[in-house]
Amino acid sequence: MTHVVKFCPNNFTGELGETKQRVRECDDTEVVERLCLNYCGQCIVQPFAIVNGKGVFCDQVDELYPAIMNRLGQTVSTQ
Repeated sequence: MTHVVKFCPNNFTGELGETKQRVRECDDTEVVERLCLNYCGQCIVQPFAIVNGKGVFCDQVDELYPAIMNRLGQTVSTQ
């Protein structure tokens, strides 16, 4: 099964590049960037992604990647 992770390119511009790259490196995962993900205003409030159609929201940029992996059912190395 291919997982789809969508990001808004306006969401924390410049800060989510590493997160997006790490998600791109995951097997069976497609990263999509769309200007509007129908979460109006969320782009400036919290880092977020849409994982297989469901929102993943965090308070800090560095929390988003582990949250995405959790939603995908994968564990994340803390190293």
